[in-house]
Amino acid sequence: MTRTGSRQEILDYLTALGPFFTVDAHPHRTRPRAPWRPFAQLPQADGPLAARVEAVRAALARRIGLPAAEIEPRVAASVTHLGLAARLIAPCVAAAATGHTLDMGPGELWWQDTPGGPVPLSIPVPLPPAATDDPPDLACLLEEVIAPLTVAISTLITV
Repeated sequence: MTRTGSRQEILDYLTALGPFFTVDAHPHRTRPRAPWRPFAQLPQADGPLAARVEAVRAALARRIGLPAAEIEPRVAASVTHLGLAARLIAPCVAAAATGHTLDMGPGELWWQDTPGGPVPLSIPVPLPPAATDDPPDLACLLEEVIAPLTVAISTLITV
């Protein structure tokens, strides 16, 4: 994949790297249809993050044959956080390695709450390659998406 790849080629490239890199795309400033949910709602106090952590806790317990109560909530929260953070960072970094930028800001990022495997993500159609040789800025993803997710997870395990 080179900097001159088309928008579809960028999506195909990410898909070829594996499920943690795959993203769906929707037109800019549109809301994908259900079951897509705004990612910005996930870390909110009344958002679905606590339920997601409990689902991970139950899945971990089933996998090792224990009751869910035997899995410490902080373990399930940690696994949830790691999975979501890796899922968000992987496609962004892979695109950046080829000079492309993905809009992974909280207002444009959508997800599906599906059990098991990488969380499905939808982003606006990828932007054309940057006009400069400067690497794309990943600070938005870290500061506006990963940081609130981290704070919300830490709140869940200290309650």
